[in-house]
Amino acid sequence: YVCGPSADEDWFRVQVGAGDDLTVQVDHFHFEGNLELEVYDPANGLAGLSYNAGPNLEEVTLEGVDAGDYCIRIFARSSLTENGYTVSAQVR
Repeated sequence: YVCGPSADEDWFRVQVGAGDDLTVQVDHFHFEGNLELEVYDPANGLAGLSYNAGPNLEEVTLEGVDAGDYCIRIFARSSLTENGYTVSAQVR
């Protein structure tokens, strides 16, 4: 983990420049367990979230952000979830 404690969740950090757009995607197979996505700004405020209940993709896009380190939290709604995923972060 990079930004927070590790339990049944994963944390990642991405550095973003002032005015950039940030898109975070989590690709997973929903029927193996529902994953959720949250993105926190440099002040540790919740900047965006994706709590989709059905598709295999969670996505958050933030436009024209402040410069700094953004933290990505990926977690499961159920403690019984065992699901692999791929996470990507694009800064433009």
